[in-house]
Amino acid sequence: MNRILAATAFTCYLVATPGIAASADIVGVKILDADFKVVAELARKPDVRKFQKHWSQKLKIKQTSAQLPDTMFSYKLDISGTSGGGRWLYNSNGFVVKLDKMARPVYQIQEPALFNELIGIPRK
Repeated sequence: MNRILAATAFTCYLVATPGIAASADIVGVKILDADFKVVAELARKPDVRKFQKHWSQKLKIKQTSAQLPDTMFSYKLDISGTSGGGRWLYNSNGFVVKLDKMARPVYQIQEPALFNELIGIPRK
């Protein structure tokens, strides 16, 4: 019984923790600007695979969402997957954080220029 509870708790932890759960179940992404207007949508498998590659390589940085101003994030990424989805806040410099009432870790996309091009964010 304890093993079942422990396994269930661990599975919930993996699913709820950004960056730990596999990005392989992503099926689509909608990119919204600061005014919630759709910038782009990724639904084609080749585009989703490219997104997954960038997404799976993001690195956790020292700051949390509570330490950064909300205005830092100009875009929203609505990610849908086979096991659920969620909204992430994104900055064109590559910083991304899961939208939540609680402080969350902040991650950085490794190649923001290529990622921005993929998700339809214009160059500065």
